[in-house]
Amino acid sequence: MTVVFSFVLFKNIDTKPEFESKYLKPASWLSAMISANSIALHVALSEGVTIAWWYRASRAGVTLRELHDTWVMGTSTIGVLFSGKRFNYVAMGTLFVATIPLNGFLLQSAVALEASTKSNTTTLFVPLAGRLPSGFSAEATNGTVDSWSDDFVSVTTSMDGLIAEIPAGVFHTAAINDFAEIGCDNKDHSAVCKSNASITGFSKKCSTNMTRSYDLRPSSHITDRSYTETIYSSSVTWSPTDPNAITLTLLYKPNQTCQGVFEEQVCRFEAANMSVPIQIQTDQGFYAGTDYSNSDSAWPVITIDANSTDTDYMVLNPLPVYSDEGHTNSTYGAMASWLGSRFNGSINWTSTDGIWSTKRSGAYTNTFALRDGIYSQYPNGTAIGDTDSPEGPKSFDPNPDNVTWCQSTYVGLDWLTDTGYDSTYGTTDLPTTIFLTLNEMMLGASAIHTTTQYNTLLYSDATSELTQNWTYDATLAWQKSQLISLSQTIHNANQTQPALRYKIKYKYWGASATITIFIVLMIVPLFWGFWTLDRRTTLSPFETAAAFQARPLDGVDMKRGTNVLLKEIGKRPVHQAAAGFGAAESSCGSSSAAVSEVSLVKQEVLPK
Repeated sequence: MTVVFSFVLFKNIDTKPEFESKYLKPASWLSAMISANSIALHVALSEGVTIAWWYRASRAGVTLRELHDTWVMGTSTIGVLFSGKRFNYVAMGTLFVATIPLNGFLLQSAVALEASTKSNTTTLFVPLAGRLPSGFSAEATNGTVDSWSDDFVSVTTSMDGLIAEIPAGVFHTAAINDFAEIGCDNKDHSAVCKSNASITGFSKKCSTNMTRSYDLRPSSHITDRSYTETIYSSSVTWSPTDPNAITLTLLYKPNQTCQGVFEEQVCRFEAANMSVPIQIQTDQGFYAGTDYSNSDSAWPVITIDANSTDTDYMVLNPLPVYSDEGHTNSTYGAMASWLGSRFNGSINWTSTDGIWSTKRSGAYTNTFALRDGIYSQYPNGTAIGDTDSPEGPKSFDPNPDNVTWCQSTYVGLDWLTDTGYDSTYGTTDLPTTIFLTLNEMMLGASAIHTTTQYNTLLYSDATSELTQNWTYDATLAWQKSQLISLSQTIHNANQTQPALRYKIKYKYWGASATITIFIVLMIVPLFWGFWTLDRRTTLSPFETAAAFQARPLDGVDMKRGTNVLLKEIGKRPVHQAAAGFGAAESSCGSSSAAVSEVSLVKQEVLPK
């Protein structure tokens, strides 16, 4: 049964989370099974040895040595080890029963724990502003963005990763003194919650047009003393006449040919109420050497879900323009300025007196894997290029029919994809990168604006006057209620936290089952001949004395049962009784080891 019960237990706990402390652990159940298994097998061995002893005692010609060996082999493992040539099937059963402790090691080894996670749904109270106020990002003079607001500076500080040990794009949220009021928590502050939240964000709409033609063949410009061609440019702009939109204008060379037409992509990012994928956790993982497992000081942070893509964003509805927007303040203008400082740039392909080179401007263009350097044109049609490259000098043929020269000036959409600005978004094209960056920035703006609102409320004179006579618990409860009033309630958010899961190693269970089955198979032969006995036997002194025809039991009918006979003659003194029957005779009788008719075996099995 241990084999079956342990298998059922293992099947039910395999891959399941570790049991909580209020439940019995698998080790406890296994301990009970192993103990029951040991008891059952020892009882079976004892019964089998008893039957084997009496069955042998009933055989004609059995000797005292044979009976003694059967008893020793069935009761002493040491006797089995030193049995030598007397080793028999009783010894085999005893020897296998001695291996029962191996089951404990094997079954315990079958249960392992492995690091995993467990998930459940929860309700979140996320301190995020649904819409940013007018003029959030900056002041403006005649439509020109001037000084950035303090809140927007805080946003860019987080976006630039300037907070010690906190990665870029991670924003602290408003909180009181722990993580619990957010609704995403566990005892060691390691929970991570994911859902979608509604914030002020930006939608994206792009269009592509063909613009002017180009001819980059060196042979076409031999007579030009100076020649410059812009082969790439990107520009992020904002206009007070269209204050809810940020525009990206992208010019690029679409293929590797020396002649063709430039493409221009114009993307409009418009302020909208957006559903964005968010992730909430504590900041504890960012501070090296800090243990928050028994602390309330772990602070909640919010980020864009690291596993999301642009397809996880949803436009809920466009936002109207504020009536005072664009002239004295700007809600979004500073965001375009910040984006422009990172994504604006150009690459020019120039020639001066036959010396060709690429010239870049803007931080974003430095991410392009163009072949830079100076290319000198010689009358023999050979150009030496890329002299400063780690790969060493390379030769290029400026022949118009050889596209190698023009390949070095190629900046197309696939290049922009392969050299995405921010590795946070993987290999994305520039419009998608700006779309994701904008909405990540807006998530931070929503969180930081809510924190400012909460702190302003918390430290106002009106609040101080209101709560001055309150108890600490009452003040804390009021603070939490105010924080929740500034938060979005998100139902059915997914909460994930580290967990240990049971991993069953069935090879150990198989080894234990094999041992148990072999033990049973070695015990079964001990029960051979039980049908020849007319009742249940034991190896008690009372019954074995009767088997050897002891004088105190002379004439006693053992078939009446041991318990009945003990009531009648149980108080008879052994030595006095023996003396009363004569000390000259042996208490074992004058016969050999043959069992008399008072034996417990059926009379018909004895030879006449």
